[in-house]
Amino acid sequence: MKFDERQTRMLHVLGASWLPMPDKEVVQRVARPPAFTPTSTPPSTPAVSTPKLAERQALPSPAVPRQPSPRQTSPRQTPVDAGSADWQSLNAQIAACTACGLCQGRRNAVPGAGRLHAKLMVLGEAPGDDDDAAGQPFMGQAGQLLDNMLLAIHAGREPSGETGLSNDKFIPAYLTNTAKCRPPGKRKATADELAACSGFLQRQVQLLQPTTLLALGDEAARQLLQSTEPLGKLRGKVHAATVAGVEVKVIVTYDPTFLLRSPAYKAQVWQDLCLLADTLETPDP
Repeated sequence: MKFDERQTRMLHVLGASWLPMPDKEVVQRVARPPAFTPTSTPPSTPAVSTPKLAERQALPSPAVPRQPSPRQTSPRQTPVDAGSADWQSLNAQIAACTACGLCQGRRNAVPGAGRLHAKLMVLGEAPGDDDDAAGQPFMGQAGQLLDNMLLAIHAGREPSGETGLSNDKFIPAYLTNTAKCRPPGKRKATADELAACSGFLQRQVQLLQPTTLLALGDEAARQLLQSTEPLGKLRGKVHAATVAGVEVKVIVTYDPTFLLRSPAYKAQVWQDLCLLADTLETPDP
């Protein structure tokens, strides 16, 4: 299989040493994220070890088992009405929200981060411990991996000197989560908790007006597509959806936290990133 100049450059950014080197100056201008190396190994084969990522802060042991969701004793939640809130008041509402029990154990609510005028929105699952501590989405190892994934297609929260890209070549993104508070015990957010937060997500989409959404994980995919299909059947295609009255294209892939545990799936994520890059480069009709 032959790769064009863009694909070759992106693969080298991801650490693919088995291709002829592209222009040396291009490789030196772009920071190579060592932890996202697309592999041709199918998911059924043993996963290769992943080089250690540059950590943003100390992380808890990944061996802590996920606890089951507790039984819900309260009536089913309805979405918070964010009304006509602007970004500042919306973030203040999220920080002060007590609509579900997640507020009781949080250190910080996690509204989102990135450009407030971006055509790409990245939606992940509920915040983790590092996100809760910082009040920012996608921190720690999973956040570093996501930043490297987006960097490979010249996208991200903000351009930095490491990318070597001019602003006109950089694709800004806004990153947020399905739930805005961390569930305890490393569990996933329940349906009631997601329902309580859905009004915040809808208002974020209305304010941002993105053209494309990248859904990370099955929880995010269900929120956007209202589908019960497994993630493996949803990825690999561009879905047309209407979210909060905004027509968007949705691309589904695996969550970075899952990739840290199962690096063999990086080959499939690389395919999804290429699809995302092509979708972002395609002019709207």
